[in-house]
Amino acid sequence: MPSTKMKKILIFLAVLVFLPQSPLVAGDENVTLRQEHNGQTLTLKVGETVRLELPGSGGTGFSWYLEHFDSGYLDLVSQETENASPGNLVGAAVVHIWRFRAQKVGQTNIKLAYYRQWEGSKTATKHFLLNISIVGADN
Repeated sequence: MPSTKMKKILIFLAVLVFLPQSPLVAGDENVTLRQEHNGQTLTLKVGETVRLELPGSGGTGFSWYLEHFDSGYLDLVSQETENASPGNLVGAAVVHIWRFRAQKVGQTNIKLAYYRQWEGSKTATKHFLLNISIVGADN
């Protein structure tokens, strides 16, 4: 039979597993988010930036496409694609990168989809959603 201390540890671990994920906060530094942050909420202060990095597969025709962001709340600072592996191998892994800056207080989101442009967004094989809460710079 487990000791009382062991029971407490097991209960604590079980609670951790079932707790909802805490929201992401950029804080004083800018934050980089990746595919594992899909569906989460990020809190930014006005003027802070978020960098999204999503993996892709070069040479397949698939790419990430920005389906939605509200330019009233977010400024698209940059968008680029970089090789994710050493060298310039054709068809190698790539990473798609977007940088957004928070413009004003409010709630918004960013939606992206992964598909072949000639097949259209209805054939997307992956989606990415980031909910964003923008607070005043003095918060």
